[in-house]
Amino acid sequence: PINIEGNAETAQVVNLIPWMDYEFRVLASNILGIGEPSLPSSKIRTKEAAPTVAPSGLGGGGGAPNELIITWTPTLRDYQNGDGFGYIVSFRRKGSQAWLRARVPHAESLHFVYRNESIAPYTPFEVKIRAYNQKGEGPESLTAIVYSAEEEPKAAPYRVIAKSVLSSEMDVSWEPVEQGEMTGVLLGYEVGDS
Repeated sequence: PINIEGNAETAQVVNLIPWMDYEFRVLASNILGIGEPSLPSSKIRTKEAAPTVAPSGLGGGGGAPNELIITWTPTLRDYQNGDGFGYIVSFRRKGSQAWLRARVPHAESLHFVYRNESIAPYTPFEVKIRAYNQKGEGPESLTAIVYSAEEEPKAAPYRVIAKSVLSSEMDVSWEPVEQGEMTGVLLGYEVGDS
């Protein structure tokens, strides 16, 4: 509270962060001004509560074949709200119904790797994350799209045509690889002679 009656001996302080250490000082004031602050109280920790914010920075991708790597930004101590802090990662192939869930039990963790032989290269997954502690689970993040690991291209461009332009130059053209034939992000082409 900003102003407390002069005969009061207690006050309730609200909107504090759960599971945080605080010290308090009291200052007396009158019409002439504000006096010196008291010595600080002993440190006191607020009670624990379930997390109130979802972890941020959800993303991922890359890794070895048959892997889905999910990453996030570790949650700061100020937002953990209690002991036993960790993450719950939910994911599913895009378009499927059932969500898979994994618990990652360390506050410092910043990724989870799901390995499964049935994961095709560069498959889109819907992923979301929430935090938990010994008091309960927090809110879930928005859903992000993360792709499983890529593989090298399995298809080659077709209808390659080379035309002589000058004695030391040629124009080379081709039909591009269809996106459906790719097992990753197409970065470009290399032209070589044989």
